[in-house]
Amino acid sequence: MGYAEENRQAAILNFLRQEKKASVADLSQMFEASEATIRRDLTKLENKGHLVKTYGGALLSTSTQFEFSYNERLLKNVREKKRIGALAARMVKSGLSIFLDSGTTALQIAMNLKHLQDLTVITNAVPIVQELAASAGIRLYLLGGCYRPKSQDLVGPILVKNLAQFSVDIAFLSVDGFHVQHGLSASDLSEAEVVQAALAHFGRVDILLNLAGGFGGGKPVSDSPADDLNKMLDLNLRTAYNLSQAAVKPMIAEQWGRI
Repeated sequence: MGYAEENRQAAILNFLRQEKKASVADLSQMFEASEATIRRDLTKLENKGHLVKTYGGALLSTSTQFEFSYNERLLKNVREKKRIGALAARMVKSGLSIFLDSGTTALQIAMNLKHLQDLTVITNAVPIVQELAASAGIRLYLLGGCYRPKSQDLVGPILVKNLAQFSVDIAFLSVDGFHVQHGLSASDLSEAEVVQAALAHFGRVDILLNLAGGFGGGKPVSDSPADDLNKMLDLNLRTAYNLSQAAVKPMIAEQWGRI
């Protein structure tokens, strides 16, 4: 029995999540569809950022991590997220105003800010508000918008308008990847809109690159010229990237110290 297109594509993704790769021939036999149909499915899934087409098949894209719930993502790469959270928090001083998005790495940054005084934190993430609610020295703003229970954040046009009311010293954003020509990429459209709004209203920002992302490749959802960015940290914490003049130039992050 054949599959409807939407169900077949969902089943292909589920298979790739388990096997990480698949051939067109195997998928064709498995889902009782022609190889031409499977190739069209793979093209559509690639355009959505779910997979990467290869010769004769496809590989699961690591950017599909956005499909997991917030609590599921909390359990992924915990050690690395804690380390980058502690490192990034060193950039934040009392008296500053910062933006933290709804990435789980941003929550790790928040966990390292509780001792600061006269700090303003603007966020669209409910877990960050819960984490910092008892910190007397921190002024919290939770941006309004459409609440998403699975990701425990607020998004949408109302949030974009609210974001425009604030200015910050540092903005920490979670993205899925960076390409020198195409800029930032985000797999989830709603999260991409938050990134776009933050870049538009805050100007130069500090970007956190999720472990699931990478440099180069991918289909950008949110574009930003490299000149708009200040620094990008990857989760291995060994390198900072100077993104000036549309070039990615590795340099040791001496200002934060070696890990």
